[in-house]
Amino acid sequence: MTVNKEFIKKLLFELTAAGGTAGEEKEIFSVISENLPENIRPEIETRNGNMRAFIGDKNKASVLLDAHTDKIGFAVVSIDSKGFLKLAKVGGCDMRVMQGSPLIIKGERNIMGVVCNTPPHLSDGREDRAIKEDNLWVDCGLSKKEIEKIVSIGDRATFFSKPCELLGDKIAAPGLDNRAGVAALICCAHILKDMGYQGNVEFLFSSREETNGAGAITGGFETTASTAVAVDTSFAEQPDNLKGCNPGTLGKGTMICYSSTLDKKVTNKLVNICEDKSIPYQKEVWTMRTGTNADKLGVSKGGIKCGLVSVPLRYMHTACEVININDVKYTAELLAEFVISGGVKDE
Repeated sequence: MTVNKEFIKKLLFELTAAGGTAGEEKEIFSVISENLPENIRPEIETRNGNMRAFIGDKNKASVLLDAHTDKIGFAVVSIDSKGFLKLAKVGGCDMRVMQGSPLIIKGERNIMGVVCNTPPHLSDGREDRAIKEDNLWVDCGLSKKEIEKIVSIGDRATFFSKPCELLGDKIAAPGLDNRAGVAALICCAHILKDMGYQGNVEFLFSSREETNGAGAITGGFETTASTAVAVDTSFAEQPDNLKGCNPGTLGKGTMICYSSTLDKKVTNKLVNICEDKSIPYQKEVWTMRTGTNADKLGVSKGGIKCGLVSVPLRYMHTACEVININDVKYTAELLAEFVISGGVKDE
């Protein structure tokens, strides 16, 4: 099967439409399974919400490819006397975009709600301020007695926003962090199959990156691989200048990270592969922690040599994140070539 733009777009639409906030990742497992090539078996669902898949012998994998499957969301923490739901963040949602936003409340059945908002006429000049998490209330249109038949404390909520295609090979959708990374792993698996790869590699679709990184921590302990590459998303340039980072550019390739927490040999090999195979790429630098699963994988067991590649993404942690489809393809091609190369051997 050829990994082309139409396949990637369809895959991303399916992945971003699926549920799976941190701790509830199993909601996306069926979508992943249905899109993996038939030569990848078995798929192992772990106790903490990971999915592990393999080409070859799962006990001989020399390279691990990781992408976290969870996306940001919310949890119901209380119901007031009028039936309004109070929510708290599950992960790092951008509160500046919340007021008036529609949400899906995942109770006994899925229902719609709208984040409450003070009209600008009554805001005392504070309409430009982000809503505070302790004032995150949702209106579902029901009384307390009615809503309590459907929604319970602890139930989850997610953005109500459908993926859509923009011009210039771009798509906008909620949860592209990190469903774009998941798509890159799936595309990599198809590329390896088409190339007749006969080695041993593990694909880790990990849980809870947006909260405590438990999926990467436990996944690192379970793998036999000595080399890993974490796949995530990172900041792309947009109209307002992003301070505190060196943003990438949509459509210019995967972002290869340099960091003190990463293995430099893995990083250099990723760069060399891109140069040798003419795969578009960009460089980014995080001098300390990367804020991704790479930080966790690198310190698992006796240590796993780990690199990090990211799909450039605009408007992170909102309901309309934006990526370029081509960057997913470039990332998948790099991962496949890295696997074929055997990763980085122990000295």
